[in-house]
This record gives sequence, structure tokens and C-alpha cells, in this order.
Amino acid sequence: MKLWWETTSTSRLKAVFQAIHNIILWFLWKKRTIVIHGGTYYVSKVIWDVSNMVQKFMMCRFGYRDVPSTWPLIVAVLDGFRPCFETKCVRWYPPDEGWWKVNIDGASKANLRPSAATFCIRDNNGDLVCAKGMKIRDAPV
Repeated sequence: MKLWWETTSTSRLKAVFQAIHNIILWFLWKKRTIVIHGGTYYVSKVIWDVSNMVQKFMMCRFGYRDVPSTWPLIVAVLDGFRPCFETKCVRWYPPDEGWWKVNIDGASKANLRPSAATFCIRDNNGDLVCAKGMKIRDAPV
């Protein structure tokens, strides 16, 4: 049996699927607490509260402005998301005569995960003087 929050889907839909069980548990706990203390909290209110929280989550996390209120439409919006990419042409310019230019870069999978850093040094003709790449060990937890 495959869990519904582990299904193959877009990254945005997966983020909602992973958050939704916490949202549902929160409102079920809220309902329980209200009923224990003599109040009433109907199932339809739980469903409305969960849907409303998912809408707010989508607005906050993904920047959506108009989020539908029904589950099929919410899933369709998330499933239909296609990212827009912006490209920019970058050109390397050599340094002045007698100078060297250092270019650096780094990458990290996530906080406290494997990372790497690199650099290269070129002279004013664009010839490589020195280059180095290194793995940065994982940060201790």
C-alpha cells in the first residue's frame, strides 16, 4: 500500500500532501478540545477549516493569490503548476594588464548537508593560473 503523501506528483502538490496530515490533526485536536469543554464543533466546520488552512498554506508557501476552495480544484491548480525560468547571459571580462581575476562558486544540497566550493584564477589573457575544487565536510549536528 502506498501512502497518499508519497505519491508521484509535482513538487508543490507533494508539499501540500506532506503538510496536510498535520493540518488535519490540528483541527481534529481543536474539535476534541472544544467538545471536551462543552462546546460544539461540527464535522463540516473541520472540513472547512482544513480547506481554509490549505488555501492559506498555498498563498504563503507558493505565492498564489486566488486559491480555489474545493479539493479537486486545489489539486488541479497545484498539479497544473509549471515553473517559469529566466535566463541571463553572463560574459567573463579579463582583468587589466598585470592583474589576475578570481572566480568562485559553491553549492550546498541543504543546511548541514554535503557542500562544495571551487575557485579559479586567470590572468589578463584568460589563461588559467590556478584552480581548485573541494568538498566541505558535513557540519556537525
